[in-house]
Amino acid sequence: ASNSVAQPYWQNATAEWVLTDAANTNTFVDPMLTGISRTNVPAFQLDPRPQVGSPALSSARIAPNDGFYSPVSYAGAFGNLNWLSDWGFAAESGLITGAGAGTPPPLPTPSQGEPPKIDANPVGGTFASGESVTLTVTASGPSLSYQWYLNDQMIPDAIGSSYTIAAISPATAGAYYVAVHNADSTVNSTAVAVSSTSIAAYAGLTIAGPINQRYRIEYTTDLTEPVTWTTLGTVTLTSSPMLFKDSSAPVEVPPKRMYRAVAIP
Repeated sequence: ASNSVAQPYWQNATAEWVLTDAANTNTFVDPMLTGISRTNVPAFQLDPRPQVGSPALSSARIAPNDGFYSPVSYAGAFGNLNWLSDWGFAAESGLITGAGAGTPPPLPTPSQGEPPKIDANPVGGTFASGESVTLTVTASGPSLSYQWYLNDQMIPDAIGSSYTIAAISPATAGAYYVAVHNADSTVNSTAVAVSSTSIAAYAGLTIAGPINQRYRIEYTTDLTEPVTWTTLGTVTLTSSPMLFKDSSAPVEVPPKRMYRAVAIP
């Protein structure tokens, strides 16, 4: 929102791409800020620090320790220190709470000293193309969070203990695993292979006869006399037996087709 007018969270094509392209691995979650007040009623209630249990305090996605960033135990701009309380217009105008200024004691972390433990890994397998498959991990430990991956790429919004693949296909096949984390550490499940197989049925008949013999292929959908036969075409046997497939047969039934091969003199 801007000036109390609702609008999309992107403002231009570049911003839209950054926020919506799955390859950018964006994740949208509630940061669980301590206090938010757009109207400043009651006063001094805007507290940007994440509450205990916020994903910002247990996220495995932290800034790299490369000398440019200062390593911290949280994701984002704020941990337990409200450095904004005496800085900038928001503080001068009374929008920001004074709580958390200076160097307060560390926030308690319920998972301190107890890392996650994988009790049961997901189970993969080979499934029919188009089938829906649910992968599940069983883990123990306090305040657990989950993030699923496919071929080492984070799957957007896959943040539960189970992940459902809506339809198995070559695009959704691969190695799946889930990262389970809390404020203490992160542990990955075993990667499991999920593959698809496509089993296609066909309609038609097998013709056995003399080599070079020509046949007229016919079908009917009702064998009740008098039978009406419809010609599909003609074939010449180049081997015997030879398989004839009816590519025009409907995928769904009814009606079923019955076939015959009539030798052409």
